[in-house]
Amino acid sequence: MQRRPARSRVLIWSVLFAFGALLITPAPEPLEAGVGSCRLLIIDSDDGEPYASLRMALLSELERLGCGENADHLFEQIDYHSINNELGLARRIWQTSSPEEYDAVVIQGTIAAIAAYELAYGRSSPTVFFANVTDPVGIGLVDQLSGPPPANFTGIAYPVPPAERLRLIRNVFPDARDIGLIHTDMPQSVSYNRRLEEALQQEEFQDLRLHRREVPFVPGRDGLRRSAALSREFIEELDPVVDVFLTPNDQLGVHEEFVRLLVGLGSTPVIATDEYAVTEGWGAVLSLFGSTVDSGRTLAGMIYSYLSGTSLQTIEPREPTPQLVVNRRMAERFEIEIPEKWSDF
Repeated sequence: MQRRPARSRVLIWSVLFAFGALLITPAPEPLEAGVGSCRLLIIDSDDGEPYASLRMALLSELERLGCGENADHLFEQIDYHSINNELGLARRIWQTSSPEEYDAVVIQGTIAAIAAYELAYGRSSPTVFFANVTDPVGIGLVDQLSGPPPANFTGIAYPVPPAERLRLIRNVFPDARDIGLIHTDMPQSVSYNRRLEEALQQEEFQDLRLHRREVPFVPGRDGLRRSAALSREFIEELDPVVDVFLTPNDQLGVHEEFVRLLVGLGSTPVIATDEYAVTEGWGAVLSLFGSTVDSGRTLAGMIYSYLSGTSLQTIEPREPTPQLVVNRRMAERFEIEIPEKWSDF
């Protein structure tokens, strides 16, 4: 499916928050001499979203920068694998593809990151750049999302910090107290939900209540459709109880059928993790998200800088720049007043 935001009904803002300000690095310009070698191994947790859009933005930006001996044939220098969220497959790829022979390895997603940490952390090679990882600090890839990386990993985390999503609820739904969250048992959900529960312990959120329900992640081609179907009873249970639904920070949260089911069965506004749940008309009212396209371009700049001779210890890991997307029609339906100054968050 081609993703084209419905611009007449959708507003998008870039937002910098007073809490946890982000360091924005300007996109590098191509070097006159270019980068002599740009052989990359890319291992994605899945071939769908949010990985596909970041991967294509990454490769497009590397091509623009002139990465490799022949930038016109950049894609011939890339070895790509999707592990279909199977940890065992990720481990086999690491054990059989000679990753130390590549100029850099790119990993996307929590499951791919777990395997990379097990098999490559602390080694002299390869250098690993991560993206779309929910909790790189919790996994152990880096100590913090700022400052020099302690080993051979750096990159960009996936989610906007949970506290910022709660502040969004505070601004847009000031009377909301009960939040619904239906999620799978995938590692990225487990990690993000822990961070969300920790954020709820902060004094400013003491009056908020989180109602969580878990459905199993079903692997396979139609697995997410089956996981979405299993959520039906929980949607019907929670809809009369909660003031707002959050979509989960896992593959279910970016699955169209699940979001449409959440919107269609319920009468409660949905705040999405992913922009497409808003821009593609799936029914979510708004989303506070990190753009995978922007993150892909930023990651390309980090890789290009490294291949150009910059020390990895100066290429700091970071969080994505928060962006906000609002569906005007759904906002009007729920009589939501959108604050004029989003920077007030």
